[in-house]
Amino acid sequence: MSNGKAYPYGFTLIEMVIAIGIFSLLMTMLVDALHLAARNAERRTVQIDRSAQVALVQGFLRNELSDARPLRAPRLGRPVVDFDGDARRLAFISPAVESVGYGGLQRIEIALEGDPGSSVGTLSAIWRPYRTLLAAGSPALRRTLLLENIQTAAFAYYGENAQGVLQDWRDSWHGEPRLPRLVRLSVIFADGTHMPELTIAVRGAAATDQTQRF
Repeated sequence: MSNGKAYPYGFTLIEMVIAIGIFSLLMTMLVDALHLAARNAERRTVQIDRSAQVALVQGFLRNELSDARPLRAPRLGRPVVDFDGDARRLAFISPAVESVGYGGLQRIEIALEGDPGSSVGTLSAIWRPYRTLLAAGSPALRRTLLLENIQTAAFAYYGENAQGVLQDWRDSWHGEPRLPRLVRLSVIFADGTHMPELTIAVRGAAATDQTQRF
């Protein structure tokens, strides 16, 4: 039996406002979640790309540095090998990789470079044909970018000094009569991530006493 009262169908204005507010909140949360997922995916892609590049660069440095040749430096006039390095760069003699485009021994320089005032830098490789260093004129050059967006990078060297005494790690290798036994490279990128530390054994260090003038 009806009591005679009529009930309206639909929603009241207050209910509609509440529903719209809840819907807007859910949409905002959904959009934020999508943006976060996109940023994470982009960051992950960058990390994968960098990891692949780091692996290639470490393989290149390991191949070239491990095969460094203990040749006498022709310009110094005393028994030192043509290997020179500090914390930001090093130069050594090694056979050229196929991609360089010309064969024979090369003087390879690996250097941390950057614009003045910039907080980030790049790690580059520079090839110079070794024979042209002994001749007049400027040698041909090839420069290759290895790594970029670097905050800090440091080389370190381990081996015997001029007296044949094995020393601890140091940040320079200048005018020595032999190659270092080990070379280490540490890199921190601008986003704070660390490259896995690279330590390379120089095979030619054992043959330094048999060095020859090329």
